[in-house]
Amino acid sequence: KGIALYLLYGQLLPYARTAELLADMCGCELSPGTLETFIAEGADRLAQTEEQIKQALRSAEVIGTDETGIRVQGVLHWLHTVRTETLTHYASHRKRGKVATDEIDILPQFHGVAQHDGYSSYPQYTQCEHALCNAHHIRELRFLHEHDKQQWALDLKDHLLACHTTVEEARATGATSLPAEVIERLTATYHQLIETGLAAQP
Repeated sequence: KGIALYLLYGQLLPYARTAELLADMCGCELSPGTLETFIAEGADRLAQTEEQIKQALRSAEVIGTDETGIRVQGVLHWLHTVRTETLTHYASHRKRGKVATDEIDILPQFHGVAQHDGYSSYPQYTQCEHALCNAHHIRELRFLHEHDKQQWALDLKDHLLACHTTVEEARATGATSLPAEVIERLTATYHQLIETGLAAQP
């Protein structure tokens, strides 16, 4: 059963190929219905674990959230992810937005800082704070520079990366915060670059 679940969910093999592999390698003939029974049993045994993960994420100080399009039997679904550095919850849902995240029931009970890509459903959760993902900013700024030849976008991208490097270097020395003057300098440059961008693309 464990090997079957690993092949289905760890290696993402289709039911028919999983059954064929188990028949060839282990000599056990399994129907797709039997594999579905294994999955249902595994899901039941993980229900308590999943709820513990969800509760830990609800009470975390900071979470990262995302949604990625996937195909389920040829139909578009969304893989919703909520994570910390040590925990990850995955949920497949037919919807992308708030209907799905309400049903998954982590974000409605979360009161910390949610980091995300700025998708329109996330700001609707007003009981928590929000932080936008800089990886998305970097991609968008790279596009503006490469496609639209916007120099300010390259400068802002480089500045965000420099801010990240500054924090990582401080963290490596054991620091838990940056000196106020460093924050002021980095913030002032950030706002100056934003003003340049707004002037270039009002």
